[in-house]
Amino acid sequence: MLQSNAKSLLKGFKFLSFAFNFDGTISIKRMVLVLLVTLIFPLINILGSYFDNTFYLPGNGRGLLQHYGVWAFFITTPIILVFTILSVHNFILLINNVNRYLINERMPKELEKVISAQLNSISLKSNSRFILLLFIIVGFMFSIVNYIQTLHPLETFGNDIYDSYNYKFGFIANRIHLTILWTIIYPVVLFIVVHIYVSTILILKRIYEEKIFYMDLFSEDGCGGASRFRKIILLITCVYLLIFIVMITLKVTHNSSYLTINLPLIFMTIFFIAHNSVGIYYLTKIIKSKKNEYLEKINSQLKLSLNNLSSIPENLLALRDHVINIKTNPYATDLGKLTGIISFFPTLLAVINYLTPFFNTIFKYLASPK
Repeated sequence: MLQSNAKSLLKGFKFLSFAFNFDGTISIKRMVLVLLVTLIFPLINILGSYFDNTFYLPGNGRGLLQHYGVWAFFITTPIILVFTILSVHNFILLINNVNRYLINERMPKELEKVISAQLNSISLKSNSRFILLLFIIVGFMFSIVNYIQTLHPLETFGNDIYDSYNYKFGFIANRIHLTILWTIIYPVVLFIVVHIYVSTILILKRIYEEKIFYMDLFSEDGCGGASRFRKIILLITCVYLLIFIVMITLKVTHNSSYLTINLPLIFMTIFFIAHNSVGIYYLTKIIKSKKNEYLEKINSQLKLSLNNLSSIPENLLALRDHVINIKTNPYATDLGKLTGIISFFPTLLAVINYLTPFFNTIFKYLASPK
């Protein structure tokens, strides 16, 4: 039986692995320490802004206390790390207890190979480390572009900013902050959560193909005992949502629309739509298949009772009604609805964001004297 440990799985990611005890359980004290480290980012920016006297800038300027985007970074970074740690924790629980979701609690060799390959990949024991390297390079390139943009902020952002090259301390403070964020924290977080997401889908795909899923008819989660899979998808969705919110606040902060924020926003919108549907595809098929299988067995017993002209057992009818009420779509349950809303929210924000200038133009035209 495969067993994994969050500590060993995250061996290549010291910053995140520190949040776990040696037995793989989450250490609240250690996790709090990890989160406290992120307070360095707002602290150095506050100090930089203090020495530059840029808490507020005149006109359309964006001082530290006027820059919504940077505060979105400060607030969301520790929350993103929490959701990432919880995603890893729940993924490990899934792997270590995967037999509970299988008929006769037996794992086929093919499924074991899939799980083993995914664990090796997440722990950087395969070529996946080059994917992480690619994420780091892309993040570093964004840091370089941002550095260039802040040399002449009016040309790019349409307003002066507290961390432009004209304000030395704020410039240095936020360059340190964004470089660490974009070349270390974001690449690592995205690598882990995307990998867990893909691994979960591949595991579900193999379980579906092998037809070995054991559906717990009386599970309290309302979807046949598949809540662990759904919870992982929800946690990962929350990470994406927070990153998306950061992008929106950056766009709202500045007067100009620029490529390095529009391109990621478009990508994240498309990504969210795909994530929302692909993530539950095999889970829905598995639950639906097992539900139909149970209903066929129950209906055959009901037909047998009718053919023998015997009374239909009430408990059998109650069982049929219970099985019918099991949700095949994980988003149909209360927790699932929350996942669905969170997944749809970025798409809605993006539509509003891109249509607002269009409607503003129409309103200005209608309001103008004829």
